[in-house]
Amino acid sequence: MTKVTKILALSFVLAVPTIGILACYIKWQDQERLKQVSLEIKTSGVHPLSVLKTIKGTEHFLIYSNYDMESLRKFERFFEGFYHYFQTEYFDPNFNKPLKIYLFKNNDTYGPYAKRRGVSYTPGFYSLTEEAVFVNAEDDGLSIAIHEVVHHFVQNNVVLPPSMWIREGIPMFFERFIAYFDEHDELVLTFGYFSSRRYPEIGDIIRKYTIDDILIAAGQYSHSSCSLMFLLYQKGFLKPFIQQVPSLPFSDYHGFAALENVYGKPIRDIEKDWKSFVESHLSDEEACVTTESLLMTHEEYQQWWQDNQDRLIWNESEQKFQLRRQPSNGIMAEFNIEK
Repeated sequence: MTKVTKILALSFVLAVPTIGILACYIKWQDQERLKQVSLEIKTSGVHPLSVLKTIKGTEHFLIYSNYDMESLRKFERFFEGFYHYFQTEYFDPNFNKPLKIYLFKNNDTYGPYAKRRGVSYTPGFYSLTEEAVFVNAEDDGLSIAIHEVVHHFVQNNVVLPPSMWIREGIPMFFERFIAYFDEHDELVLTFGYFSSRRYPEIGDIIRKYTIDDILIAAGQYSHSSCSLMFLLYQKGFLKPFIQQVPSLPFSDYHGFAALENVYGKPIRDIEKDWKSFVESHLSDEEACVTTESLLMTHEEYQQWWQDNQDRLIWNESEQKFQLRRQPSNGIMAEFNIEK
């Protein structure tokens, strides 16, 4: 029995009861927070979400916000566009009912509600019990929104939660994006952007630990495990891997067998590729294409591209923008989302 097999066998034995406990704990935690909010409503007679007076319903989302209706229409098209993108490229989110999104315009309105829920430490969260996302849209809030929406996509299609590196790594991959409306007013979405500032800390971790250590204890090394998603994306293996997540068996709780299957190599070879991938980014002086997620109108995008075309090119094979390493006549290409 190899070391990897022993680790996987032991983690499976430990994981089966733990998974059920985790799901129950998440629901209990949500319910306790809701009790506190319900108590406050009874005491004050005012619902803490009453500040979100604008409501926009779509096929798959019900958005409550204190943004004006024009802004909300843009967010509506963005969320629906992302739903159809994910459905086309990965798997069907398969909603039985619309996901509720409570989109606060700023921290002045989000902060008091988050404090009541006991989550003031985070700019957004997903409630499994309510099937709802709560987000402060200020300061790159759409990144948090997409992260939480993907949590719902995954949660809605698995029997029990998968390993931490999978259930956090997938949302973390999608949380940084460049999106805009083209000249035909169609939404264009691009992903695959990771902050270069993360690589030094990741480099220290992957030199010290094995892939088994990092992925099994992913809660401690979330950004390190997330970086594996970017390697899969670069190699063209992210799509088939994510497509296997809804059907992962208990025996492959950590997804190692699925990983080897889509990659076509044993876990030790994947580990070597991953470490080389991270090391190559450590030498990059500026591997960061964007420091925040972008959702632009066509006019905003044209100005953004004019400002950045000397710095960036379009990578057709990876379907994303990347830094221009040398003079290039790279031709722009787009992935269009049908309305």
